[in-house]
Amino acid sequence: MDQTVGVAAGDFEPQEAAETVSAPTPPHPARRRSSLIAVAVFAVAELLVVAVVALLGYHTYRDYRLRADVQDLLARVAPLRPAVDAAYARNGGRCLRDAALARQLRSARPEAAAASLAAGEFDNGRCGILLVLHGGDALEGRQILWERRPADAAWRCTSDLPGRYLPPACRPR
Repeated sequence: MDQTVGVAAGDFEPQEAAETVSAPTPPHPARRRSSLIAVAVFAVAELLVVAVVALLGYHTYRDYRLRADVQDLLARVAPLRPAVDAAYARNGGRCLRDAALARQLRSARPEAAAASLAAGEFDNGRCGILLVLHGGDALEGRQILWERRPADAAWRCTSDLPGRYLPPACRPR
């Protein structure tokens, strides 16, 4: 059986015209310019933050390296204190540099680029170990003196370095 649906001419409504799709309109030139300015300002602000962080990091690292260098030099010199005490005892209470102390000095000598080392009695009559530092603006020509006090045979550290580079035993109080 053939079933056909009959459609009358009035049964159809005209379809609405399909929406026409057009290309998006470009943003207004002033809006495009302001967004570029905002991106540029943000990029410059980021660069400034990165620069400040890098600068702080560099100075912190430099201070850390200087403190480490000073600690290394003082650790190399520490074994000389008993040698100076022994030389003091061998020389009847006088701080003279003898052959045994000279051998100790040669074995403990830091790299020439880092510091100059001397032990014995200095011009002012003090007995001790003197390090004259080299290298870098903050260290060049600065001195660290481990002084043996004759009254109690204790050692005292003095220096003209800024306190932040020195170990606690050498910091001014």
